[in-house]
Amino acid sequence: MGLAIAIGVDIVRIEGDIGRMNTMFKYYLEVWVLFSLVSAYMLWRLGSQGLPHWRWNWAKGSWLVVVALLIGSSLIYTVLGARARVDDRFNDIPATLDGSAFLNQAVHFEKNQPLELKWDQEAIRWLQDNVEGSPVVLEAHGEQYRWTARIANYTGLPTVLGWPWHQQQQRGPYGFEIADRANQIKEMYASTDLARTQELLRQHNVRYIVVGELERIYYGQEGLDKFPVLADTGMLSRVFENQGVSIYQVN
Repeated sequence: MGLAIAIGVDIVRIEGDIGRMNTMFKYYLEVWVLFSLVSAYMLWRLGSQGLPHWRWNWAKGSWLVVVALLIGSSLIYTVLGARARVDDRFNDIPATLDGSAFLNQAVHFEKNQPLELKWDQEAIRWLQDNVEGSPVVLEAHGEQYRWTARIANYTGLPTVLGWPWHQQQQRGPYGFEIADRANQIKEMYASTDLARTQELLRQHNVRYIVVGELERIYYGQEGLDKFPVLADTGMLSRVFENQGVSIYQVN
């Protein structure tokens, strides 16, 4: 079955796939699960029933050497691949299972401007610890492989518009709405029209608004100055603030 899948994904692909990318993601990874299962059984079989009863000769000895080389070769990526991935990170940190630990020291550049990600990390922690359910969070939207959508990525909370390429890929028949929604996100941040901002917040059922260094880089300060004004009117409440990020709750 593993070999059949490995051959099959070179011949057949999912309809509408980007090349064969998702076909590989969804199916080819299963090959290694199947190979692992049969390899584990093979090793058990050799150890419990095979090797002790073998009459050794050069052919069997050579075959065992080949098996040992194959198993040893399969471990090369485990060592070198993991090291290469670690070297490609933002900074050196102790080994940890916390996938966001790097944020505490990392500096990221958006539009040639530095971002200290520790401020976003604190905001993300606050949302993780204090928000219940799945309220919509407004945050900056931009190109793929940037720092945008970081709140949705690290909290699991829905945002007004997700990762651009996924949105385009999965919404072909009404893809025009993606650009419309991206423009509305920009309008909610950059507009100085308070009434229009309130209308869009209601339209998208926004519960929390994130205003951080990323939003200032993308949308400028003039439009962002309206959020403290809306807080003074009672429409918003500032529920979190640190040196780089403020979070407002829509009342």
